[in-house]
Amino acid sequence: MPGTFRQIQIFALVCNHGSVSAAAEALGISQASASRQINALEVALGQSLFDRRPGRRNVPSQAGRAILDHALATMEERAKMEAALASSARTLRVGADNIIYNLIFAPAHAHLTEELAPDRVDFTIVEAGADPCEELRLLDLDLLYFTAGPDEQLPRDATRVAVGYNDLFAAPSLLNSLGGGAALPIILPSPSERVRQGILNVINERLPIAFKLIAADVDPSASMELMMRGLGAGLVSQRRAAPYVAAGLLQRVEAFSEPVEVGRYQLAGHDYGSVGAKVGASLRRLIEEWSADPIDREK
Repeated sequence: MPGTFRQIQIFALVCNHGSVSAAAEALGISQASASRQINALEVALGQSLFDRRPGRRNVPSQAGRAILDHALATMEERAKMEAALASSARTLRVGADNIIYNLIFAPAHAHLTEELAPDRVDFTIVEAGADPCEELRLLDLDLLYFTAGPDEQLPRDATRVAVGYNDLFAAPSLLNSLGGGAALPIILPSPSERVRQGILNVINERLPIAFKLIAADVDPSASMELMMRGLGAGLVSQRRAAPYVAAGLLQRVEAFSEPVEVGRYQLAGHDYGSVGAKVGASLRRLIEEWSADPIDREK
């Protein structure tokens, strides 16, 4: 039968309600839009579907009555298909550390919802530096995404999704103000104590000048704001720092000997199935795209 499902749906509702305005209200669209859809269906069929008389209900014409049964059957079949899809849909529980969730997954939430429908993803933020296997088990997760440095112990089944590079950045005003052996103030985000100590060890190994820790439990977004205001330097990803470097708000601390390689990993539950594979592929792609390094590491 010619015509779109939307046109057939509006036609059937007009027959049921007796007017275009009532059908439009039932669908939450304008009367003008509903009228255009009915007119387009009549053009596609080459015949009038209603006996139109001023001041009276829209009564189906002979041709309209012949088509109404088919329209109702089409709508019923569509409803059955949608119900079947809804009943087979699955909600996956996905854990991610603060950085991966807030910077990669959260901004793509609307896109993910559309791409993965009818399946859903229920995100949980996990503590950075926590044991991934324990988090997977205790939170009953299907998938877990976490960040780990080069010397951290990894679960045997963890899959590396992407590699990124963290570097030490600070506002130019702060770097220009240092002199006479003054210590470089350092701002750290809010992962676990073990991770914070690991970051300090890395800075100590690669920064030959004096430094002092001034804040050690700062939200990642707030830490960038503090860095740009010249209050301290921070070890952040080159990918994340790139737009601020381009705008002249941050610059690399030249004394820092080399960037720190960090991996972003996926850990899957034992029974996450084909839906989990589909969701995992989408999430891995987001991480891979985000982790591309826009800064030349030789500079």
